[in-house]
Amino acid sequence: MALVYFSENNNIPGPSIFEEPKSFVPLPINFWPILLSINILTWILSFLLFIHFFEIPDIYDYLIISTIINSFFWIYEILSGYSSGIYCNETIFRCRLAIIFFIISEILLFFSFFWAWFHFLFTPSELFGNRWPPHLIQQFVINPFGIPLLNTVVLILSGFSLSFANQSLLKQKRVKFIWGTAFTLYLGIYFIWNQLIEFQLSACSINTTVYNSIFYILVGFHGFHVFIGMCLISLNYFRGLYLNDLNGKNNLSLIGAIWYWHFVDGIWILLYLTVYISGCHKDCNSSLLR
Repeated sequence: MALVYFSENNNIPGPSIFEEPKSFVPLPINFWPILLSINILTWILSFLLFIHFFEIPDIYDYLIISTIINSFFWIYEILSGYSSGIYCNETIFRCRLAIIFFIISEILLFFSFFWAWFHFLFTPSELFGNRWPPHLIQQFVINPFGIPLLNTVVLILSGFSLSFANQSLLKQKRVKFIWGTAFTLYLGIYFIWNQLIEFQLSACSINTTVYNSIFYILVGFHGFHVFIGMCLISLNYFRGLYLNDLNGKNNLSLIGAIWYWHFVDGIWILLYLTVYISGCHKDCNSSLLR
């Protein structure tokens, strides 16, 4: 439960987090995060079911609709309170802190997958010929200088375009902000499209070897996080295009989207260097250079 305080005029937030609050107003309990957490847990269980049995649960469509609805109403309630000016500086600081903790939790998630990758990289099993990638699939390893390198350039450019959009918003240049976010979304769509092409051209599946399992989980989860980042950027794009309620002060949602997108960029660079580069050798599949 978050707390906000007001000055003597109830319509004016307290002037500073360093001043003594004069009265506290508890915000109502929000159940949307709990429902969203249940949805995410069900997503994970469904993913495990798909890996082991290659069966998509019957509730898959329900999960998509429920996740979209829960996310929309949760974000709507947060932004409604933020735009109305009822949040004091301390509450805004805690919202930013919550975003940071969320990104840290995502870093720990990827850390577990990278741990598995480095474990087999430095201590390869005899079952794989004491080599990583396993000897039998080395000719099918994806060439890092084809689509992966192109996607690396695309994500780096998207980080610059999103930063350009943020600077345009701070300078109150609304048109440039809209174009910057739109170009970032285009680059994100192009990245996911290239990723799908890469998966289609791959000769191995997620259950071929442990190498392919870790590879597809790492790259697939990153692609899913790119999609989440695009949803956050789309929210700010439509706020700037139709609602016109974004400005240099009322930009909490944009800050969260920027931090998250730079996190996605950083994970991909690490993924490219460790998974694609370290897993490649002289017999890499050159067909992906096209």
